Amino acid sequence: DAAGVAVPTTWDELKAAAKTLTSGDTYGIAFCAKASYEGSWQFLPFFWSAGADETDIATPEAASALQLWVDLVREGSASESVLNWSETELGEQFTSAKAAMVIDGPWLTTTFDKSDVNWAVAEIPVPAAGDTAVAPLGGELWTIPQTGDQAKQAKAMELLQALLDDDTVLELNTTRFTIPTKEAVDAAYIEALPQMESLVTAVNNGRSRTAQLGEAWPKTAEALYNAIQSALTGKEEPLAALETAKSDFLS
Repeated sequence: DAAGVAVPTTWDELKAAAKTLTSGDTYGIAFCAKASYEGSWQFLPFFWSAGADETDIATPEAASALQLWVDLVREGSASESVLNWSETELGEQFTSAKAAMVIDGPWLTTTFDKSDVNWAVAEIPVPAAGDTAVAPLGGELWTIPQTGDQAKQAKAMELLQALLDDDTVLELNTTRFTIPTKEAVDAAYIEALPQMESLVTAVNNGRSRTAQLGEAWPKTAEALYNAIQSALTGKEEPLAALETAKSDFLS
């Protein structure tokens, strides 16, 4: 607000806002482009929202998403250190006023609350107005192992059903600042934590990383973060970087 910059909703608006907010030792935006699954995770909202698909990473749509990240670094709106920062370090950049915007998740909200930073959450910008932001789903899973002991498995199911009760889901998520996966509790959750509404929308529009590829996803994630590193360091242009990564890791 102080900078007179509206919350960006499209990629063009994001680039313009990041450039305006870059001043002194403060970059306009920070994100994780690390050579790890964190880097791939952070890239997926841009990759999927552009219409790209994990079954073929070397497409013009995928390249357009990678070009956005390249432009942010080349134009000086994002530090070259995004190549090394973890998501935790992004939070530190934000709370120390080294970055005006960060791409991150609900796990940092308690960190932000403890800081002196006036913060808010917005949806990930999309290529053009009217597009839908698509983010990856992640977190913990409830499981009941096949132990062969039917009685114990039945008791475990009773416990799991209690944990998945609407009231319990609401309490767990509001106290842990995580996002509920039951749409039935969304309204009550947003009433309790209105600052998280954009993240609720992201989860409802999200998709699983393994839905299409299953066990093959880790190799694709590796290919993506290698392409990101190659493009952001200037070794190759985005489409060429994606084609090289596809050839090296997925052929």
